[in-house]
Amino acid sequence: MFLDYDEARFPGLARFRRALLANDLATAGAIAREKPDWYAMENPDDGLSLAELARRFRAQHYASEGLVDELAALLAEEPALIDAPWTAQNWRLLSQAATYGHLPMVEWLLEQGADVDARIDIPPDDLTIREYVADPGFRDREIAERILGVRSG
Repeated sequence: MFLDYDEARFPGLARFRRALLANDLATAGAIAREKPDWYAMENPDDGLSLAELARRFRAQHYASEGLVDELAALLAEEPALIDAPWTAQNWRLLSQAATYGHLPMVEWLLEQGADVDARIDIPPDDLTIREYVADPGFRDREIAERILGVRSG
């Protein structure tokens, strides 16, 4: 996820996300009270605590940046994060890594058992990760082929 891009377009949202990434729950909480819509937008279940939201954001950030060692350490503490959704679009670690073109991260996530059939909400469709990368418009064919080669179940 491009925090610099967010910084330019949505500085408050970028501050919120940077606080989550730093696990600075006091700052994230203060920002969430100022702009509760950001908290709701980032919170796929509407019931996650700020601490859980921060863990999920860190995991998503590590996946999108290809930071395997950092993600491995976080998943060692909380394995369920591997398929935990992020934002209203239900982004998963695997969809982040695939979208941002990190083949080593994709392969590592698949080795860890990431679900290629997990649903993500890419407007206008509700797709599985497998369906998302199967689209001819998906830009990284090597990643797509790796994900499409995983057997269901």
